[in-house]
Amino acid sequence: MVSTTRQAPKQTLGDRWEAACELAAHRNEISEPLPDGMQVVDVLQQLNVDESSLIAALLADRRCADISPEVIAAKLGNDVASLVKNVRLLNNFRPCREDHPGLPEQAERLRRLLLAITNDVRAVLVKLAYRLAHLRLLDQESDAQRRCLAQETIDIFAPLANRLGVA
Repeated sequence: MVSTTRQAPKQTLGDRWEAACELAAHRNEISEPLPDGMQVVDVLQQLNVDESSLIAALLADRRCADISPEVIAAKLGNDVASLVKNVRLLNNFRPCREDHPGLPEQAERLRRLLLAITNDVRAVLVKLAYRLAHLRLLDQESDAQRRCLAQETIDIFAPLANRLGVA
């Protein structure tokens, strides 16, 4: 079971962080073994990302999907709302199919697509943090899904992280 406790990040954050935690407190439960937004925040703190990226990581959690971009913009600003929208778009990207392994050429096209569909590289960084947090939960996945996620990480996300200089 993933903790839903909202502890303050190590770095000092302001009122926007508190407002984001209040929004995230009203989240849905999901049955899939997916990382909690706070697990992703922990990963991103090690990279010393900005406050907006940490807030986006928290609110892009699939459990917070009911929080509309309009509500996020009203409470946290358009920058955060746009970043959350981009991260959600990237989190919905699921090429992992156990029955249909991809080719190396497809992996390169997918990497380019991931970079192209967002106008903010911070969204890709948050997506990479989500992937790392998800990999830490692989013991909760089936063997076939573990293999698929591992291969997808090797083919798509590791080279993408390398391109961004966070490998």
